Amino acid sequence: KYFTELFNFATLPFYYYQVVPEEGIFDYARRDEILEWCESNGIKAKGHPLWFGHGGVNPKWMYGRSYKELSRFAQEYIRKTVTRYRGRIDVWDSINEPHDWANCFDFTQDELMDLARICCETVRESNPEATSIINVCLPFAEYVAGKFVCYGPVFEQPVSPLAFFERAMEKGIDFDAVGVQLYFPARDMVAVSLLLNEYARFGKPVHITEMGVPSGPARGERDNVESADPQSQIGLTKGIWHAPWDEHVQADWVEQFYTIAAARLEIKAITWWDFQDPGFMKTSPFLFEDFIPREMYFRLKALKKRIMGS
Repeated sequence: KYFTELFNFATLPFYYYQVVPEEGIFDYARRDEILEWCESNGIKAKGHPLWFGHGGVNPKWMYGRSYKELSRFAQEYIRKTVTRYRGRIDVWDSINEPHDWANCFDFTQDELMDLARICCETVRESNPEATSIINVCLPFAEYVAGKFVCYGPVFEQPVSPLAFFERAMEKGIDFDAVGVQLYFPARDMVAVSLLLNEYARFGKPVHITEMGVPSGPARGERDNVESADPQSQIGLTKGIWHAPWDEHVQADWVEQFYTIAAARLEIKAITWWDFQDPGFMKTSPFLFEDFIPREMYFRLKALKKRIMGS
């Protein structure tokens, strides 16, 4: 009820460790269940991700394989998955965070770009009507200045999300939309808007693929915002925005951001990453664990009515 009254778009999980926990064995059961619910409630579904090189989302059997072997498997996985859901899921994060931040297989820069090409081409071949997205995180690229990624320091200069898109455009990679994750609650809205200008200059639709801000400290050990490693994705973006975080400040942030986004013609989709506690960013979801909505739920619902009339 709470979801369908406010949203018309949902992201379904296609992480390798969930779908192919053992080599050669594909399990789509949970994804089928979620998709059926979306379809019965008029919710457009998106699949995420078709490749994500983060150590936490890939099964053990993939480690120790060469780039050639893994890129061939990615192609097989994408072809099988996108074909299976053609006409039902037509929006895909073809590749997620390919710009150094999450590179657990230690691919080279050339290999990462080649993998982006393979992923996007395979989506296009498997479903010509699909929207193919390259999705990036940490769009302000703080990690580039600090020369580190999610696994620690690096000796070569990392590639920023903007630089990755520039190179992808130069290489002629066939993708449809720019995906941007926005986990940076302490940033001023002027800075956010200026950042969006940079991602709009590629002339493609922009999807805000993931976002979240906290509503205050979580109870007990669940608080991964206050205790976050300063060089983690959440740790890089923590801080206050006008005042210490609480439900009211969170609702103000949400109302302001969605207002800005609604005025930008290039933004075609927005996904708030967590709907119910506990979430990736603790205390950021719309609902508490007992299904009670936070203030931002009602604020966004009122904003939607003012903008869309329903």
